[in-house]
Amino acid sequence: MQRVKNILPVILFLIPVILTAELSPDEDHAVTYDINASITTPRANALGGAFEAVADDSSSAYHNPAGLGYLYSMNIDLGGGILSAGRMFFNLGYSHPLKKIGVLFLGIRYFRSADMEESDANGTLLGKSFSSQDVDVTLSFGRRLDEAVKGLSAGLKIDYLYNTVLEEGFNGISLSYGVYYSFLAIPALRHLSSGLVLENLPGQVKWSTGRKDDIQTRLKFGLAYRFFRDLLLFSGHIVYVKDLEMEWALGTELNYKGFFFRVGGEPYYYNTGIGFRYQVYEINYAFHVSDLGNDHLFSLNYKFGGAIEEETRSRIMQEIIISKGENYYNDALFHYENGRYYEALQNFRLAQLWNPEIKDVEERIKEAEKKVEELQKSGKLVVGLTIPVARTSCPSANELLKHYYSGINAYMENNIETALKEWRYVASCDPNNEKVKINIKKAEIRLKEISK
Repeated sequence: MQRVKNILPVILFLIPVILTAELSPDEDHAVTYDINASITTPRANALGGAFEAVADDSSSAYHNPAGLGYLYSMNIDLGGGILSAGRMFFNLGYSHPLKKIGVLFLGIRYFRSADMEESDANGTLLGKSFSSQDVDVTLSFGRRLDEAVKGLSAGLKIDYLYNTVLEEGFNGISLSYGVYYSFLAIPALRHLSSGLVLENLPGQVKWSTGRKDDIQTRLKFGLAYRFFRDLLLFSGHIVYVKDLEMEWALGTELNYKGFFFRVGGEPYYYNTGIGFRYQVYEINYAFHVSDLGNDHLFSLNYKFGGAIEEETRSRIMQEIIISKGENYYNDALFHYENGRYYEALQNFRLAQLWNPEIKDVEERIKEAEKKVEELQKSGKLVVGLTIPVARTSCPSANELLKHYYSGINAYMENNIETALKEWRYVASCDPNNEKVKINIKKAEIRLKEISK
């Protein structure tokens, strides 16, 4: 079974590579159609399009459907763009988690080019104008496969394409496949993620004249790395289309207290963007320089019905628990190596509280206790400090998280006293939790304002 778990990500990544080589049509018999080239989401655009390995929000429905598996609330997406050369587009999407199944997304995108003068075969203007229009209806599905391999997810996307130009135009259906893998099982690479997307498999359009064309298959592979607990993100990808030159792009994102600053691009072109996230709302903007001029893209995302799935909520809480345990453990090692044994002991015990499965935490606690006792006997320990002892009345990490989120819910409902009670309880068990300390201060200030 362990061997299957190890090779499953490799198999899921190899399938699209093999299919690309086998099924991609020759250039002379295919139409290169990539609606994402002009109709994209601001965040992905600002990262230069290198979003396959990021895929952590609802816009992954377009760029890598495997990322949908990480959504735990319903999402409504509204966006659009004012593009160069008189072009414009808008999109509307909705994602919904389905219990024990995955996450389903339905979206529609509309693109319109600028008005152009109609001419005959000789190039003579006929005094009439027309515009090109594209409609893309997207149905995406993503599911996490943690029960098989931790950090692995897969997804599918179906696009219905419709285009009109004068009396001509085409319509067709394309299928895309995505895989996302986060290296959570490897501690040294736990902040690294990878994504692979096979677009238009198969993809075919039928013109109003009766002619049929295949859509060229596109293979995209990306990597992303998150630094400093998601404060800084680097991403990159390569795009392969049979018989065409390989493309690549890089992007980076800085997260500062809910404000996002992004820059990315490909050879000869660059994109920048900003974003802002507040509770259940997120706004994004991107500025794109293309060969036609400057493009402006925007989006608004609203999350609601958060954590509607008990199974998903439990999984997320477990990830937080493991992460907090590892963070406290690493902090404890740092203090221990620098001779701050009191702080090390306190953090080792907090690590054990959040994640008792850390293999050598018991031994580390005993080592730190001996060092603290030696300091006490020698009189070198600061007066007033005693050996930290974890509260025996503290609940499990799962229960502690429930108290934390109960405080958040109470605060949002303006029940400040209840929020304070919940957060102070968490702080009594986890005195090093900076988020709880900040929340308590905010709640205390808020309570004083209300009582005036």
